Amino acid sequence: MIYLFLLFSFVLAFVTRPLFMNLLMEGGLIQKNYQGKSIPTGMGLYIFFNLAVLWSIGYLIGLYPLQRFILILLLAGIFSFLGFIDDLLGDEKDRGFIGHFGCLLKGRLTTGGLKALGAAVISLVVVYYVADSISETFISWLTLLLLTNFINLLDLRPGRALKVFSVGLLILFLLFWQQVEFWYLAIPLVPVLFFYFPLDLSSQAMLGDTGANLLGGILGYFVILTVGIWGEAVILFTLIVIHLYSERYSLSTLIEENMVLHWLDRLGRR
Repeated sequence: MIYLFLLFSFVLAFVTRPLFMNLLMEGGLIQKNYQGKSIPTGMGLYIFFNLAVLWSIGYLIGLYPLQRFILILLLAGIFSFLGFIDDLLGDEKDRGFIGHFGCLLKGRLTTGGLKALGAAVISLVVVYYVADSISETFISWLTLLLLTNFINLLDLRPGRALKVFSVGLLILFLLFWQQVEFWYLAIPLVPVLFFYFPLDLSSQAMLGDTGANLLGGILGYFVILTVGIWGEAVILFTLIVIHLYSERYSLSTLIEENMVLHWLDRLGRR
């Protein structure tokens, strides 16, 4: 059954990719990338659609328990929706947590502020059903939020966010491969990333906030399911340092000035 499920996942991802590319282009959801090239953005819609269909089928054939299915679908759906609003209506004027919450204090709601508030609420709901204590709830909540925003911060160059997401997923797999239920949830990601990665690396399409939020939320959810409170505390501390740095300095500049990071960042890009 699992092999048929995986085969269907590849077929669905292959068939729907051009459909969503055309949908975004015909709908005018086009943005300029870092090179000034106008390309479709919001391809996170393609990823979410495939995941939602496949997770639903997986639940119906008994791969996932109801609570896991509802939580990940709810998280992915709302994170994608909030990101899509930002792709449609957002601007670059106010960036970062400080910028968006500064606007809120002045009585002005930005799409980034809406995204942050919505993500905070839904993340708390999800973590409530996963964590075992108040302290774990707080740590898991912050970890989920900051990891989501971290993937969003990386989505400024082709393939960068996808590479970090994939490496994070691979590390979790190597450390927690025994957790079969968890990896059943990750199966639909394989064909979607397989078919989308070339588009992103070749600058033919962008994830947009729709996709960056989605992938960050999924990675954060997988982390709080597997790592444990002490591991999460280490990850959270690292994320706080990164976010404090990014409020004042450019992560892209840091990557470009480091020989190893720059090589990894350019790897596969065309």
